[in-house]
Amino acid sequence: MFDIIYNVLTYNRAEMAASSIGQLIEHQQPNSLIDVIDDCSTEDISPVRSLFKMQPEPATKQRRLTVNERNLGLEINHICKLNDPIYDEQEFVYLADNDVEYSRSFGRELQRLKQFMTDDPAIFASTLFNVHNDWHLETEDYGVGHVVKTSFGGVSILIRAKDFRDAMDFYLSPEYLGIRGWDWAVCHFAQLQKKKMVSSRMSFVQHIGLYGVNTSPTNNDIADNFVA
Repeated sequence: MFDIIYNVLTYNRAEMAASSIGQLIEHQQPNSLIDVIDDCSTEDISPVRSLFKMQPEPATKQRRLTVNERNLGLEINHICKLNDPIYDEQEFVYLADNDVEYSRSFGRELQRLKQFMTDDPAIFASTLFNVHNDWHLETEDYGVGHVVKTSFGGVSILIRAKDFRDAMDFYLSPEYLGIRGWDWAVCHFAQLQKKKMVSSRMSFVQHIGLYGVNTSPTNNDIADNFVA
C-alpha cells in the first residue's frame, strides 16, 4: 500500500496537463504513486508521455500512465477510475484535475490534511481548493486555517479509496436523487454518513483551465484566495 496515490484524469490539452502533472511530480511524497489516466485523447500527448518515460529516483516515488482505448467521458472515468486492483488495499487517494496550478506549499498542506483525516475519521473528504460561492458554504472553523463546508467540487479532493468507491456505488444506485455529477454525489454521500467535508481556509490549488469539455469562462470555479 502506498502512503498516498495521486490520481489525475486528462484529455487533450497536453501542454497544460504536462505542466500541471510536472508540478505535482515536484511535490510527490515518498512511497507514493502518480496514477494518470488519459481518456483516449485525439491530440498529441507526447508532452505528457515524456513525464513517464523514466521512473524517478528514488524508486519509492512511482508514476503510471494509462491510455484508454476509447473515450469514456468525464463521468464514467471518475466513477470507474479506482476499479484497478491497486486501490483494493489503498487508504488515501488524492483526486486532481489536469488543469491546475499548485502552490509552493501544496505538499506540506496536503500532508496536513492527510494527518487531519487520520486523526479524525469523521472527516469524509477534504480539499485544498476553497472556492467561495453560493453552493459551497463554510459552516464552521476546523482548527487553525481550516473550515467545514457544505460541499466542494472535484478539482482537488483527498479521500479514502473505499469511501470514494462507496460514494460512486451510491451515485449509481436508485437511492441517489441529488444533483448530477460524481463530485456532488461524494458530498451527498458524506451528508448521509453524517461526516464532515473539510477545506483549507486558503487555496493551495488553483484551477487555470478556462476551456475544456466541461468548462468555459462562464462555467468555471476559480479561487480568489490562492496562495502561490
